Formats: sequence, C-alpha cells, structure tokens
Amino acid sequence: MDQPKNIGGKAAGLLTLRSLGFIVPDFVVLRQRDIEDERWKQQIASLGEGPFAVRSSASMEDGVDHSFAGQYESFLNVRMDSLEKAIQDCFASYSSARVESYIDDTNLSASSNEEQVVIIQCMIESAFAGVAFTSNPIDHRRDEMLIQYVRGAGHQLVDGTTSAHSIHINIHDKRLPVNVDLPEEAYQSLVEGLTKLKKDSGEIDVEWVIDTKNTLYWLQHRPITTLSEFHPNEFDSLVSFDGEELTRANVGEMMPGHMTPLTISTFGRAIEVGIQHFYKECGVIDRMTERWDFIKIFYNHGFISIGNLYRIADALWLPKYEFVEFNLLGRTLTHRNYKEVHFSWWKKIVNQIKQVRYLSKAFKRLQWVENQRDVAQVPFFDKLENYIPWLNEHLDLLNTMYSYHYCTSARSGTMYTAALGIISGSPIPTKEAQAAATHFMKHIEGIEGQLVIESLSEIALQLREECATLDEMDDTAVLHWLQTSQGKSGQQFATFLSTYGHHCVREAELSEKDWSQDPLQIIPSLRASGGITHQDKSYQPFDFNEIYKGLGLGLNRVAKYFLARFIRQSREAVQMRERSKSACIKFQQVIKLTYLTIAERLAKLGQIEQVTDIFFLTHNEVVQLIQGNIQVSNRISLRRQADQWYATLTFDELYRGHPFPKAKGPNDIASKGAVVSSGKVRGPVRLVHSLSEAKKLVEGEIMICQYTDIGWTPYFSIIGGLITEIGSALSHGAVIAREYGLPAIVNYTDALSLFQDGEWIEIDSTQMEPIRRIDALHDSK
Repeated sequence: MDQPKNIGGKAAGLLTLRSLGFIVPDFVVLRQRDIEDERWKQQIASLGEGPFAVRSSASMEDGVDHSFAGQYESFLNVRMDSLEKAIQDCFASYSSARVESYIDDTNLSASSNEEQVVIIQCMIESAFAGVAFTSNPIDHRRDEMLIQYVRGAGHQLVDGTTSAHSIHINIHDKRLPVNVDLPEEAYQSLVEGLTKLKKDSGEIDVEWVIDTKNTLYWLQHRPITTLSEFHPNEFDSLVSFDGEELTRANVGEMMPGHMTPLTISTFGRAIEVGIQHFYKECGVIDRMTERWDFIKIFYNHGFISIGNLYRIADALWLPKYEFVEFNLLGRTLTHRNYKEVHFSWWKKIVNQIKQVRYLSKAFKRLQWVENQRDVAQVPFFDKLENYIPWLNEHLDLLNTMYSYHYCTSARSGTMYTAALGIISGSPIPTKEAQAAATHFMKHIEGIEGQLVIESLSEIALQLREECATLDEMDDTAVLHWLQTSQGKSGQQFATFLSTYGHHCVREAELSEKDWSQDPLQIIPSLRASGGITHQDKSYQPFDFNEIYKGLGLGLNRVAKYFLARFIRQSREAVQMRERSKSACIKFQQVIKLTYLTIAERLAKLGQIEQVTDIFFLTHNEVVQLIQGNIQVSNRISLRRQADQWYATLTFDELYRGHPFPKAKGPNDIASKGAVVSSGKVRGPVRLVHSLSEAKKLVEGEIMICQYTDIGWTPYFSIIGGLITEIGSALSHGAVIAREYGLPAIVNYTDALSLFQDGEWIEIDSTQMEPIRRIDALHDSK
C-alpha cells in the first residue's frame, strides 16, 4: 500500500518529531479507500495487539491559523476487535454537521482538504500525560514555556475530569520547580525537546506521555495558533555573549520601573548613544553602531551591561574592572565573566589622554546642554507630516544631550572613585574609605533636589500665613487656592512650576505626567515640606582641611594633595551632573509635549482612539502612522495589556546572562548595602513602595523604599534615615541624604521584604554591620 501524499497535520507532525530524533509511538496512516484493501490489516498487525489510538489527520487540521481541535472524532484504548469500526467512525466525522459548521464559521474551504486520512497509533501506558507549549499561549510570553499535566491518562486533560498541574518555565532558568512530581530526567528531556522545537520549528504545541518506566513519548506536534503578533518580549535586546553581566543598578535610578515603547525608542536609545559616544571619544570603541551594547531592554525594563562596560579597563591605563563595578553597584564582584580585549600599552596611554581631554570638556558641554534646553519650544505645523523632520532633528539633539550628560556624569564618578582609591590605598574601595568619603561630599551647593525642597518649604510657609483654613482643605482645594490666589504663595507656586515643572517621579518616562501637567501631585509634597526643620539644612562653607583633620586619615603630603584635588572636582562634577540631567529632562519634556500635540490630532482623525495611545508606539511607528502606512489599534491594545504586567515585575540586582523577573521572596545573592551618608539614628521603619505611600511618613521614621528620585525629595525633611534597594554613593537619595545629614544606606537587596512596618532599627555608620534591629522599649544602648 503506497504512502498517502497528503497525510494531514497530525501525521505530518509525528513524522517531524521522528525526524528530529524524538521518541514517537509507532503509527500507520490510512486513507478511506485503504479500508477496502485487506492489506491495511497487515500494517496494523505490525503495531502489535493494541490497544490503539485512532485519530483524524486532515489538511486543514493543526495548521498555523486553525487547529480544528475537537472537531473530528478521536478514539483511545481501541482493542483489535473494535478497530475497524473506530476507523470508519473517524472517517465519518469528516463530513459531520459539526465540522461543516466550523468550516463555515471560520470561512475555510473544505476543498483544501485534499485527502482524508486516519492515524492508528500504539497507546502508551502512561504514568503522566499532558500538553506543552514552547511559548505561553495564555499570556503570549515568548520567554516562558508552559507544561500542563495530569497523573495517568491524558484524556483527563480534554474531558475536564481532572484539574491539570501547570508549570511555567522561564526559558532562561529551566530547573525543575519544587513541588512538581514529574520524574526529573523525563522533565529535563521534555524541556530540552521544547527548546529544540522552538529553535527548529518555531512556536509549537505538543502532546506527550511518560510511561511507567519514566520514558518520555511525544504524541503530537502542531503550531500554536493563539499567540498574538505582539508580545511582552517584543522589545527584548540580544545578550552580547554567554554569561554577560547585566544589572538594574544605576539605570534603575534613572528609569525606575518599566518603559513604554515610545520611551524605549527615544530616551532609552539616547542613553545608549550617550555611552557609545563616551567610549568612542575615549578610544574604547572604534565607531558608533545601531546596536544596543551598553543599555539593554528586557521586559521593557532597562539594564546596563557591566560586561561591555568592562572594556574601558582594557582600553585605558588607569581604570580597573573594580571601578566599573563600584560605580554601578557600590561594591566589587568576586567573580566576573568577561573576555579581555587586548590593547597595547601605548594605545592605553593614548586613550588615557583622550579620557582626560573628554572629562575636561564637561563644563562647556554643560553650557551647550543648558542652551539647548532654553531655546527648545513645542512647535505647531499645519500639516502633520511637517512634525516628522522636527522630531528627527530633536531626537538627534536629545542623543547629543545625553552624550554630553555622560561627560559630566563620568567626571563625577571618575573623580569620586579616584578619591576612594587614595583613601583605600588600592583600587578596591574599603568600607572605611566609603564612610570617610561621605564627609567630603556634604553641603554641595546648587543641587536641584535641594533647591526643590527649599522652594516648596518657602511656598508652604507662605501659604500657611495666607490661608488660615489650610489644614481643613483637601489637596484639590489647596491647588485651586494656589492657582487663583493673588497672594505671594500663588506667585511662588507659578514660579516653581515654571522652573521645576518638568520633574516628577519616573521623570524620564514619557507617559508620566510631570508637575506642570499635573500640579495636584505636588500638593502632598508641599504639605510634607510645611516648614519642618528638625535637621540642619543650612549650607556650610566647604573646608577640606578641617574635614580631613577630623577624619585622621594620615595620608602623606602627595596623597593628601591629590585627594583634595579629586574631592573638589568630584563635588563640582556632582553639581554639574545634576544640572545636565535636569536640562536633558527639560528638553525631553518639549519632545513629549510635541508627541502629545501630534496625538491629539491623530485622535481627532480617528487614527488612534485616545491621546495616550501615542506612548504605546515607537517613534518609527509614529512616523509611519503620520504617513498613513500602518494600522495600530490592535498593537496598541495588546501593548496596553502588557504594560500592566510590566509594572508588576521586579528583578534581581545582577544577572549573568538573560535577565528574567524574580519570584517573590529574598534574593539568593543578597547585598546588605553600602553606607553613603554617615550618622546614627534609631527609629521605626516605614516601608514605602510608591510615592503615594510616602504620605504616611511620620517625623523621625526610617524610610525604606526601592529608590528615590527628585519627586521624593520633600520627604527628606521628615525622615530620620533612609534605606534603598538600589543606588550608589552618587545617586539622588545619597546626595540629598548627605545634604540633610541623614544616615543612609543604598543597594540593600530586598529591604522592602526583609523589614516590617513599625519595627525599630538602628543605623550606625561606624559599625561593621550598620543596621541592627532593636527593642524600642528595652534596648537602651
């Protein structure tokens, strides 16, 4: 009997599995006319005595667009004496009313089913049976495999008589989860098989069984038909090399949380270009590229590639791998996965000179950045198409602005690290050196976060004088007062918005409303600022010699000279860095408002449903939409859904290889943080997961949060101490804490999970373990 030419989806899938080396139970394929030929019984006899599974295998079945799941008849555990009837009934189901109705409903043509065939396959005595997907078809996640199984026979999955166990497997961490009773060897074979299928065949749905001897059999292979075109991993970057070290530190402060597609394609790209420009000017790389080498995007969250930043230690004479680690993580690593790139000694010296020249340009570049900020304005054009060249030009300017911001940022980091090296006497900063250095970094004038606090405090004090019923008013009423009052507080508030209105929490994210767009969000901060002055916030003249004498470092004359020089330059660079970052955000605000102007007109034209849809498109997609080249309603809807999921994700601080969201609970590799502002304080803990929760803060409490940015600064006038899960010695929280004389620890892994609201702790920067839990009533130490 000749082999049918068109054997349908199921049979083709079985042949594919067998050709790829998977263990598939023996089977034969029959056409309807073969039943009239007695030779079919000889073929069946080669399979043994049974029992058998009898299944359809039609051309339209198990395709990319339609599965026909359950439309045709299938029979399991068929004995030899019932086999012929089961085959005939299976063939009969091809013309059933149910199938014809399905074809009509799905607008298919029955003529495409060129030949009707049936599969007869040996049944396996199963201990476990299930289905598996190379990607999760429920959440449309390409980074996650899904396995569902039951004990015993697989038909229980179909008929609903037994609840299935589900295993969600991250493709970057394929270990057998705890409390899963599948045999480990068979589980690993299943996961390895899914990985191979994903690589060789794309997104596949399979059926499988594990027999009583723990052997895995593959029963069915078909395309997943329900995956959406757009998915939560659509913007994921490529890992540069196996084991590439990636971190959320540093970038997690600049962009806490996730980014929308528009932000990824504008701000995200700008900071990648900024680092590339920095490295090119210092001779680390030869040219700028379109790749994402230093800033990586995974799950719409930003990461920094430590592995690629290490290149500066190969290319220059002075920088060390430890410098890179310390500037990002606040500590050094005991293990690094990196392949050294060799530069000749003379090339290293040349590049070192290039870096010195690069850093010397910081002040001029700051002036250029602030000039661009001052001249940028939201344009208006009669034709939407005219916005395209304007956007392209200003995004190029934004790239340059962040490039120049990295000049001031690199200067502050380089000088501070150099100072730490002198105090430590080695490239690896000691805890003692870090604690000593914080004393040199207090009372830096011109820090914008501090200026924001001072402005809000002045407004709050003036408002209290002018409005006797302030405490009885809700936030909306207070805002109305400030916007309509002819008093001094209203004028101060208008000036505040004009000067600092581009700021907000997560200010680099375009979809966030800044203070000028939503001034109501400032009112709780304004109330918090209300003249509380329990800490000394007055600036004192910086006196290096006086601070040095008090620390008793005992350096020789040469070391002391260079320490003084690096400290002064670091203080200056911190102020410059804050100014350049603010200027970049202000310029970015103009670009954001321009996108919103475009969105309003697109919404009126019916090309998007609402103005905020613009944030769920990339810049290139916005351009194509203006040009009328694409339809975007479906992708916007799907990306909005994914956006809600991104917001729930948290990540470990450090990954070696592709990052993936962490499970709830403490980290396996934990950091107990680094002291960035010295002092001693004891008090109750207040866990603050978001800025809205900061309203609960009571004076003297120790705030524990994931990060702080400028939107949090008013609460520094209330708290007694600070602990953050991410950060560095030069991060926003560290700088402001020093201005306020607050003991502060950053980069404390899972602090929000490890402490509880109301428990008392003590922070003492002089101790090896600077945080200890105390009994507020009985501990008098």
